[in-house]
Amino acid sequence: MAVAVTLPGCASNAIRLDYAGDVAGRAEVAAAASRRYLAEVDETRVAVNVDLIGMDTACVPNRAWIRRQADVGAIKASDFPPRGWLCAPGPLDGVTYPEPLSLAPLGPDLEPTFLLIDALGAYGAGIATILEEEGPDPAADLVHALALARSAEGLLRAMAGGAGQPVVPAADDVRLVAIDAFIAFVTELRTEQRKVDALRRTAGAGPLIAALRDHLSNWELGRQADENLRFELATALLGGAQRADAPQLSKAMRREFGAAYYEGAAGRTSSARFKAALDGTLGELAAAEADLRRVLAEDPDLTDAERREAARITRQRLTRAFDTLSRLLLAFGG
Repeated sequence: MAVAVTLPGCASNAIRLDYAGDVAGRAEVAAAASRRYLAEVDETRVAVNVDLIGMDTACVPNRAWIRRQADVGAIKASDFPPRGWLCAPGPLDGVTYPEPLSLAPLGPDLEPTFLLIDALGAYGAGIATILEEEGPDPAADLVHALALARSAEGLLRAMAGGAGQPVVPAADDVRLVAIDAFIAFVTELRTEQRKVDALRRTAGAGPLIAALRDHLSNWELGRQADENLRFELATALLGGAQRADAPQLSKAMRREFGAAYYEGAAGRTSSARFKAALDGTLGELAAAEADLRRVLAEDPDLTDAERREAARITRQRLTRAFDTLSRLLLAFGG
């Protein structure tokens, strides 16, 4: 009966493991989405750098002195915008921004954020490993011992000429079946508790999730600046192509400028939506992780819905416990 008495407390373990599985799944999704987002941040930076270098030979990769206002009036050549319309050869007071723009790839700057993402992925994988761990099978030793005993008994009976009744029960003996079911039930409860103990030592990724959200928010500011710059460049080129005093611009070039303008407008919208969705995913993960830490407490403050679920699990397990104990007693003539 001791097993049945402990079942109400064990129901909380089932809820804890269910919450842990939810956190593990959400962490995996959030880590993958964060990696995709950083890849997009990097691609956007590369794209705007390529645009700058391609639009003006004065925009050199190491130190690009960007004009505060692009010299659209200088765009008169039919083959390409002229040198210096977008970047100056050096700093010009009131004409260029006070600091040069580096057109180097973001790679090294993204590494700290990628490390946070890797840590989040490892956290989710660690929880999944705890949940997937198989518990020991105490009944296996009993089955093995009885199998050896039956073999030894068979040998002794053969030496005695086959006399005597078997002492060791057969593998399908109802007593062994009842014992095996009882041991499996107790082992299941003990395995749950061991997993919960491991989760209590592991759970606690709230600060990690918050740090990652801060990093991604900062990168979003940079991504927006890059997208806006691409859009401004495309707008400037399109405006230059549409000027009345620039009839020499070819139709192909005007179409190219128009395509760049609409591409820039679409890029700003789609990327902003992706970041909003990613932040929502991380927010839901943070809430799920907080719920996991709450229910992992020794005496958790359960919600009404969680109490109802715990009561349902307890009823199921009580039924199973009494059924298992009844079969065990009946098997031994109780």
